[in-house]
Amino acid sequence: MRLWVVVPAFDEAAGITATLDALAAQTDRDFRVLVVDNASTDGTADVVRAHPLGARVVVEPQRGTGAAADTGMRHAIAAGATHLARTDADS
Repeated sequence: MRLWVVVPAFDEAAGITATLDALAAQTDRDFRVLVVDNASTDGTADVVRAHPLGARVVVEPQRGTGAAADTGMRHAIAAGATHLARTDADS
């Protein structure tokens, strides 16, 4: 199983660390995390890239959680995901 967790995020620089910390604290860490920066203007992607979890970041310029989730799911599947999960960026 290749599980990917997709996290759409719009202007979540102040709060996404808590989400990434919660994912990193999971007992079963057999998953990859993909954060979809949904046209953020506050440096969300930079915060994610600096976090030790090592989440991937993709950018979706079309605003809306649906567009971001779709982009993330498609990216994960193209990278080999067999299972997908989605969570919010604001834990």
